[in-house]
Amino acid sequence: MSGLTRASRDTHAMDPANHASRHGDKAGGFTLIELLVVIAIIAILAGMLLPALSRAKSKAMAVKCQSNEHQIGLGFMMYAPDNQDWYPQHYGWLGYGGRQRSGAKLEGSLAFALGVTQAEDSRPINKYVQNKDVFACPSDKGDTVYGAKNNFLDYGNSYNAQFSHDSFRVRHVLGNLIEAKNSYGWTPIKASEIALSAVNKILLGDNPWHANRTDNNPKDLWHNYKGQRRENMLFGDGHVEFYRFPREMPEWIWSPPPDRNFRWW
Repeated sequence: MSGLTRASRDTHAMDPANHASRHGDKAGGFTLIELLVVIAIIAILAGMLLPALSRAKSKAMAVKCQSNEHQIGLGFMMYAPDNQDWYPQHYGWLGYGGRQRSGAKLEGSLAFALGVTQAEDSRPINKYVQNKDVFACPSDKGDTVYGAKNNFLDYGNSYNAQFSHDSFRVRHVLGNLIEAKNSYGWTPIKASEIALSAVNKILLGDNPWHANRTDNNPKDLWHNYKGQRRENMLFGDGHVEFYRFPREMPEWIWSPPPDRNFRWW
């Protein structure tokens, strides 16, 4: 070293390569163990975040569904004053609004009974709710009763309104034009009757809300809250509620009759 000048000794001391060699050549890398620890931490965080993200997505879809039903409710409210206070009459359960479908997967009489093939310009609420995608629930998983994979795509409408007869303690809202003229099933409800107890008057809900579906099939569980089956339900005053029906509801197909003093009618 005696032959080195002071400048060359200082340069040698500041050389990063020389510095690294004197510290075990550990200049900037992860060991395998450190890398595995980081990967494990990321996996744990992802496992914690994914359920929260899934719940947030499910909540957003439910909120969109509620908005859709509210807009359909506004359509009913605009329809009645233009039609001497009456709610609509039409052909088929889902034929009050939405899109026309071919009904190719259904027997002809069943397609008609569901309103699947009903022309769009003859669906009474389409005049008031012109964006037909409003009738599509983003959580639509289909129907176990008639085999739809997606009610809107297969039937043209995700939302089931009470039609033609009373069932599940619900007074029917919409009139069935195939019934005898002036009969009970032919005659829709009036807005003035709904106004007697509008806050608890069911108009419609997610397609599976009728209790002849089950809690055991994912197609019937469009919305889930902490393991509970819930339905978005539109009421006569226009509000939409994320509703949980009681366990006894499947027993109430034809009785008791609708009662305005009950939780719904």
